[in-house]
Amino acid sequence: MTDDKTAFDRNEWQREYYRTHPEYQAATRARVAADQKANPEKWNEANRKSWHKLRREAIEAYGGVCQCCGEVEYRFLTIDHINGDGAAERRSENSPRGKNQAILRRLRREGWPPGYQTLCWNCNCARHFNGGVCPHRS
Repeated sequence: MTDDKTAFDRNEWQREYYRTHPEYQAATRARVAADQKANPEKWNEANRKSWHKLRREAIEAYGGVCQCCGEVEYRFLTIDHINGDGAAERRSENSPRGKNQAILRRLRREGWPPGYQTLCWNCNCARHFNGGVCPHRS
């Protein structure tokens, strides 16, 4: 059994090797692409699990309940841009698809910065249609 430092060092070495060897990158991408094509169900399930885990982390990081009405059901909760600039942020993300995932990954990398909150879907939509104010607050 390896200790954590040895595993960390090995992972660092592997990342550096991958970064500095384009032929290895190309071979790895080709192998992964072939596996994705051969086993789409496996990859779809892995992506779904990864997305739900990331989304749950974000919701918990920003309070875990709707900041307006107190809703706690995870399936109803969303991450809201407090300043109402979510569409502009999604347009500016460099990811060609999965922009919400790209934004959440960046937020996690940055340590869940301020400027976001957890709202339920109803309150989030209501803010949009009511000039930035949820009807619960007016």
